Amino acid sequence: MSVSVEYIHHSGYVVETKDAILIFDFVAGNLPRHYLESNKSVIFFVTHSHEDHYNPGIFNYKKQVIVSDDVKIPTGKDALIVKENDSLIIEGMPVSVFGSTDLGVSFLVKTFEATVFHAGDLNHWHWKEESTQDEIDIATFQFLNILEDIKGNTIDIAMFPVDPRMKKDFDSGARVFIQELKPTCFFAMHYSDAKQLEPFRKWSENQKVSKIFIPSKDNEKVECNIDNGN
Repeated sequence: MSVSVEYIHHSGYVVETKDAILIFDFVAGNLPRHYLESNKSVIFFVTHSHEDHYNPGIFNYKKQVIVSDDVKIPTGKDALIVKENDSLIIEGMPVSVFGSTDLGVSFLVKTFEATVFHAGDLNHWHWKEESTQDEIDIATFQFLNILEDIKGNTIDIAMFPVDPRMKKDFDSGARVFIQELKPTCFFAMHYSDAKQLEPFRKWSENQKVSKIFIPSKDNEKVECNIDNGN
């Protein structure tokens, strides 16, 4: 079974299955019209209100929008507002809302073909050159705690931050996420230049857990083969 995944920009992704089009954290870039004109269920997800994850212009598309409760919704617009630990069913698809180590939430969506996870700003955020050991330990504890909540779910497609601004061990969160949750396909996000992710790319070539994708340009599209289905 094949599921289409298109990187739009920064943390924005579109996942298209046989019955649904899921648009995560779209802020800027080219969102192809064929998604919006599709007869499939089209749903926008917003993990949090940071300007690199949320653009209120998405409401102009007049599609279903699911947002974290920190997001300010424009007057006269409708959205489903969620918070950590919420669960709902949208267009027949269960949606579980998990926490974040920054603002907002992360989403797990069980479509009829694949289980999809978008991390938002969930990551092992640390700056080892600047943080105290206590700060690093707290960040690690918070990150692992949320991963424990997510465990038990089979993840076919995961989108997760790999941010080189953290410098040393910038990909530690991604590595732990892959090793602990074992997504079939892992898509990097939250970076500006794929060349800066070279250490993560080299690491990814030596692991056999997930197939890893690091888009080098906007609107890169791949087919993720899901062997186990749902």
